[in-house]
Amino acid sequence: METSKFRKIFRYCVYILLIAATTVIVKHFTTPEPIDTASNKDLTLFIEKAISEIDQKLKSNETRPDIATALSWHQSHAVLYNNARRNSDKVVKEQSEVLKKKILKVQAQDFPKLRKEYADSKKEILAGEHITINTSGSAEETLRFTGALFEPSGNKKKFMRDIDEIVKDLRFKRVVFQWPGKDTDSSDYEINSKDDDEI
Repeated sequence: METSKFRKIFRYCVYILLIAATTVIVKHFTTPEPIDTASNKDLTLFIEKAISEIDQKLKSNETRPDIATALSWHQSHAVLYNNARRNSDKVVKEQSEVLKKKILKVQAQDFPKLRKEYADSKKEILAGEHITINTSGSAEETLRFTGALFEPSGNKKKFMRDIDEIVKDLRFKRVVFQWPGKDTDSSDYEINSKDDDEI
């Protein structure tokens, strides 16, 4: 019951942050004149809120309700940082550097877990197709699929197109398709995605 209440509160916080970041961005790009002092104060408040939220996340090591919400949370902080770093106000620029450090720290903590959670969430569905899925590497950056479907004449390219967006969003670096054979053959795909220490 308490977990459900916490999830609801967290979800509302994410929604508020997304709305706030979107509002700041829209206001910035639709207003031709420079950002005024009041806008800088608003942006400063958003940055302070984001820093506080990230600190809480780092301390509690809480998990997100789902992968999509977690990705949205990270993307909203990246948007806020990118908006703040382009601002000419000295205070906002200084805060954006603090925010950057916090974002990089929480990304390094979260993305390996999110990649592992993604693979775990697909195991049951793929097992019905006689495919196993797992992650490997020190930061879970390799996604591995094993099944007869991926034999040389199989559907690797189509399968890769189907998962391309989520693989990049979760910052996997490599996808490996294996199939049963004499020596367990495989095909590797290098993924051009951001590093965990990149905003």
